[in-house]
Amino acid sequence: MPGTFHGINIASSALRAFQRAMETTGHNLANVNTRGYSRQRLDTTAFEPMSLWAGQMYSLGTGVQIESISRSREMFLESRYQSANGNLMRYSTYNQGISQLESVYREPGESGISDAMNKMFDAFSGLASNPNDPTARTTVRNAANIFAQRVRTAYSEMRAMSDQVTEEIQSTFTQINQIGQQIATLNGQIRAATASGGSPNDLLDQRDLLLRDLSTLTNVTTSTQPDGTINVFASNFPLVTNDHFRPFPTSIDAATMTVSDGSTSYPVRGGVLMGQLQTLNRVAQAQTELDTLANNMRTQFNALHQTGTDAAGNIGSFFFNDGQTGAINFDLDAAIKSDPSKIFAGTTGYDGDGGLALAMSQLRDMKLAALGDRTFAQYYNASVSGVANDISQAEAQMETFDSILNQISAQSESISGVNMDEEMSDLMRYQRSYQAAARVLTILDQTTEDIINMMNR
Repeated sequence: MPGTFHGINIASSALRAFQRAMETTGHNLANVNTRGYSRQRLDTTAFEPMSLWAGQMYSLGTGVQIESISRSREMFLESRYQSANGNLMRYSTYNQGISQLESVYREPGESGISDAMNKMFDAFSGLASNPNDPTARTTVRNAANIFAQRVRTAYSEMRAMSDQVTEEIQSTFTQINQIGQQIATLNGQIRAATASGGSPNDLLDQRDLLLRDLSTLTNVTTSTQPDGTINVFASNFPLVTNDHFRPFPTSIDAATMTVSDGSTSYPVRGGVLMGQLQTLNRVAQAQTELDTLANNMRTQFNALHQTGTDAAGNIGSFFFNDGQTGAINFDLDAAIKSDPSKIFAGTTGYDGDGGLALAMSQLRDMKLAALGDRTFAQYYNASVSGVANDISQAEAQMETFDSILNQISAQSESISGVNMDEEMSDLMRYQRSYQAAARVLTILDQTTEDIINMMNR
């Protein structure tokens, strides 16, 4: 049989439940602008009913109990968000990098390599028309010197850019390790809270937010454990296992897009880190193309200029510095650089012979197998347009993943986000319910007091 205080116990359980519900709603409202916060919900269930015999068996309710305080979070959407976010940051980082590479070329414009190359070939044409004019030789020397200087400058800026990106990669490694350490710490706290029967919702939100931040840096996968911890794999590397953290590998191979710990290579497939490795790889490609241009220029011009002869019977020397390779050392031959009269215009030694200068000007239109059956200008322009094409593709990918991310964010926000109107409505509903339970408690208290007084008479 139910006791005298049965109804008071029911009303009391309702008061406790509605008070916790109002506190949970208040917590939601307090964190409406907190980044990564998931709306929490109080889940209640009825106590086990009491059996009552009154001519037949009845079940009498015994009140309400708090089952849990859960958070509204769709982990499938969270996984999709991390993937889309990683890809967006990958292409955004790559786009920034190759946009900087594009600025190195300074094309189109009068300060670019292409303009200097054309002016050098034009100067040789001018020398072919006036082979006995010292000014024409000076013009050739100056134009070729500017061209070589711009090639060296572009290469030096690419090298500096490569060094800068390498430093940024090291900074990315530091960020990955910092986040990994924080996740490992949270894993320990979450495991302890879970073991004690608590609902560490705020700790789970903090961990999910860190995973989002980690996904901006590299591709991330996770594995949830029964004790509430998660194992985190960054670029397939086991960064966090339970509450244990392992430093992320710092040896990189931009060509294969991998990082290595010395024994195993791990593929990087997303995030800022992949964008940086792509940038590093693309800069190396641009440097190789500039080296190829400089080496072939040096070979072709030197081969022709050595066939020259002047009126005194002197034989032509190198036009560009021989014994050097690559764009970084690309320069005029020291003798020509100091004395433009060393530039030969003909091969016969006769006055007015501009045949050699004409042949050198015609190198402008010569296609070389080493350049993919293209002229110097075509080869160089293909390098420049290749970078522009990469920028266009990166921007298109950015737009795609930005759209996907916005869509996922909207879906996630509809589930996890705090809606002020809904929370205020819930708060009023819980307030009214609390007031009603308090009224029931007051009535039952008065009734119990009356019964006690009657029994004392």
